[in-house]
Amino acid sequence: MKSYRGYRARVEYDPEDSTLVGRVEGIRDVVTFYADDVASLEREFHLSVDEYVAFCEERGGEPERPVAGKVLVRMGAALHRSVLEAARREETSLNAWMVDAAMRRLDAPPPRGEAGKLHGVTRSVTGHRKEGGGAPGAPPMPGRDTRRGPAGSARS
Repeated sequence: MKSYRGYRARVEYDPEDSTLVGRVEGIRDVVTFYADDVASLEREFHLSVDEYVAFCEERGGEPERPVAGKVLVRMGAALHRSVLEAARREETSLNAWMVDAAMRRLDAPPPRGEAGKLHGVTRSVTGHRKEGGGAPGAPPMPGRDTRRGPAGSARS
Protein backbone atom coordinates (compact mmCIF):
# COMPACT_ATOMS: atom_id res chain seq x y z
CA MET A 1 0.00 0.00 0.00
CA LYS A 2 1.32 3.45 -0.90
CA SER A 3 2.04 5.94 1.85
CA TYR A 4 -0.48 8.73 2.43
CA ARG A 5 0.39 12.08 4.04
CA GLY A 6 3.62 10.46 5.26
CA TYR A 7 1.84 7.52 6.95
CA ARG A 8 2.23 3.86 6.00
CA ALA A 9 0.03 0.92 6.97
CA ARG A 10 0.32 -2.82 7.50
CA VAL A 11 -2.62 -4.95 6.34
CA GLU A 12 -3.62 -8.42 7.49
CA TYR A 13 -6.49 -10.68 6.52
CA ASP A 14 -8.94 -11.69 9.25
CA PRO A 15 -10.37 -15.05 8.12
CA GLU A 16 -12.92 -15.08 10.95
CA ASP A 17 -14.65 -11.95 9.57
CA SER A 18 -13.40 -12.26 5.96
CA THR A 19 -12.11 -8.71 6.39
CA LEU A 20 -8.91 -6.87 5.55
CA VAL A 21 -7.61 -5.14 8.69
CA GLY A 22 -5.10 -2.32 8.41
CA ARG A 23 -3.07 -0.43 11.00
CA VAL A 24 -0.95 2.69 10.54
CA GLU A 25 2.67 1.90 11.41
CA GLY A 26 5.43 4.02 12.90
CA ILE A 27 3.29 5.86 15.47
CA ARG A 28 2.29 5.02 19.04
CA ASP A 29 -1.31 6.12 18.48
CA VAL A 30 -3.53 3.32 17.19
CA VAL A 31 -5.15 4.09 13.84
CA THR A 32 -6.88 1.12 12.24
CA PHE A 33 -9.21 0.60 9.32
CA TYR A 34 -11.22 -2.24 7.81
CA ALA A 35 -12.42 -3.15 4.34
CA ASP A 36 -14.16 -6.08 2.72
CA ASP A 37 -12.21 -5.75 -0.54
CA VAL A 38 -8.93 -4.41 -1.85
CA ALA A 39 -10.64 -1.65 -3.83
CA SER A 40 -12.02 -0.14 -0.61
CA LEU A 41 -8.85 -0.62 1.43
CA GLU A 42 -6.88 2.40 0.20
CA ARG A 43 -9.92 4.70 0.53
CA GLU A 44 -10.44 3.56 4.14
CA PHE A 45 -6.72 4.07 4.88
CA HIS A 46 -6.91 7.65 3.58
CA LEU A 47 -10.12 8.37 5.50
CA SER A 48 -8.64 6.98 8.73
CA VAL A 49 -5.49 9.10 8.41
CA ASP A 50 -7.57 12.21 7.61
CA GLU A 51 -9.83 11.57 10.61
CA TYR A 52 -6.84 10.97 12.88
CA VAL A 53 -5.20 14.25 11.86
CA ALA A 54 -8.49 16.17 12.20
CA PHE A 55 -9.23 14.57 15.58
CA CYS A 56 -5.82 15.57 16.95
CA GLU A 57 -6.23 19.12 15.67
CA GLU A 58 -9.76 19.39 17.16
CA ARG A 59 -8.32 18.43 20.56
CA GLY A 60 -5.60 21.06 20.20
CA GLY A 61 -2.77 18.58 19.69
CA GLU A 62 -0.42 17.62 16.93
CA PRO A 63 -0.84 14.25 15.23
CA GLU A 64 2.10 11.98 15.83
CA ARG A 65 4.39 11.80 12.82
CA PRO A 66 5.66 8.39 11.77
CA VAL A 67 9.25 7.44 12.47
CA ALA A 68 11.21 5.62 9.80
CA GLY A 69 14.04 4.28 11.93
CA LYS A 70 16.61 6.52 10.27
CA VAL A 71 18.49 9.20 12.21
CA LEU A 72 21.12 11.67 11.07
CA VAL A 73 23.63 12.20 13.89
CA ARG A 74 25.91 15.22 13.87
CA MET A 75 29.08 15.06 15.94
CA GLY A 76 32.54 16.52 15.88
CA ALA A 77 35.20 14.94 13.69
CA ALA A 78 37.25 13.66 16.66
CA LEU A 79 34.23 11.93 18.23
CA HIS A 80 33.26 10.50 14.83
CA ARG A 81 36.76 9.06 14.41
CA SER A 82 36.67 7.56 17.95
CA VAL A 83 33.26 5.95 17.38
CA LEU A 84 34.35 4.57 14.01
CA GLU A 85 37.53 3.09 15.54
CA ALA A 86 35.52 1.56 18.42
CA ALA A 87 33.16 -0.09 15.92
CA ARG A 88 36.10 -1.46 13.94
CA ARG A 89 37.73 -2.86 17.11
CA GLU A 90 34.47 -4.63 17.91
CA GLU A 91 34.25 -5.84 14.28
CA THR A 92 30.82 -4.33 13.75
CA SER A 93 29.35 -1.63 11.57
CA LEU A 94 29.13 1.97 12.69
CA ASN A 95 25.34 1.69 12.55
CA ALA A 96 25.25 -1.43 14.73
CA TRP A 97 27.64 0.20 17.21
CA MET A 98 25.44 3.34 17.45
CA VAL A 99 22.27 1.26 17.92
CA ASP A 100 23.95 -0.75 20.67
CA ALA A 101 25.16 2.45 22.38
CA ALA A 102 21.68 3.97 22.24
CA MET A 103 20.07 0.83 23.66
CA ARG A 104 22.61 0.68 26.50
CA ARG A 105 22.04 4.36 27.29
CA LEU A 106 18.26 3.97 27.38
CA ASP A 107 18.40 0.74 29.43
CA ALA A 108 14.60 0.62 29.32
CA PRO A 109 11.86 -0.16 26.80
CA PRO A 110 10.36 2.86 25.00
CA PRO A 111 7.18 4.36 26.48
CA ARG A 112 3.90 3.04 25.08
CA GLY A 113 1.69 6.08 25.73
CA GLU A 114 -0.04 7.65 28.67
CA ALA A 115 -3.02 5.98 30.33
CA GLY A 116 -6.25 7.67 29.42
CA LYS A 117 -4.91 9.27 26.24
CA LEU A 118 -7.04 8.62 23.19
CA HIS A 119 -4.87 6.60 20.87
CA GLY A 120 -6.81 6.28 17.68
CA VAL A 121 -9.71 6.40 15.34
CA THR A 122 -11.06 3.24 13.77
CA ARG A 123 -13.16 3.10 10.59
CA SER A 124 -15.04 0.25 9.02
CA VAL A 125 -15.78 0.01 5.33
CA THR A 126 -19.31 1.21 6.06
CA GLY A 127 -17.93 4.47 7.43
CA HIS A 128 -18.98 3.66 11.00
CA ARG A 129 -16.56 5.47 13.28
CA LYS A 130 -15.35 4.06 16.58
CA GLU A 131 -13.08 5.98 18.92
CA GLY A 132 -10.75 4.17 21.23
CA GLY A 133 -7.42 2.53 21.67
CA GLY A 134 -6.09 3.84 24.99
CA ALA A 135 -2.93 2.58 26.60
CA PRO A 136 -2.86 -1.06 27.73
CA GLY A 137 -4.64 -1.39 31.07
CA ALA A 138 -6.46 1.93 30.70
CA PRO A 139 -10.25 1.87 31.10
CA PRO A 140 -12.25 1.70 27.87
CA MET A 141 -13.22 5.04 26.36
CA PRO A 142 -16.96 5.84 26.13
CA GLY A 143 -18.57 4.04 23.22
CA ARG A 144 -15.53 1.84 22.67
CA ASP A 145 -15.97 -1.82 21.85
CA THR A 146 -13.59 -3.71 24.16
CA ARG A 147 -13.56 -6.91 22.11
CA ARG A 148 -10.16 -7.30 20.41
CA GLY A 149 -9.53 -8.24 16.80
CA PRO A 150 -6.55 -10.05 15.27
CA ALA A 151 -4.42 -6.91 14.91
CA GLY A 152 -5.09 -5.83 18.51
CA SER A 153 -7.71 -3.29 17.52
CA ALA A 154 -11.29 -2.89 18.69
CA ARG A 155 -13.77 -4.79 16.54
CA SER A 156 -17.39 -4.09 15.66
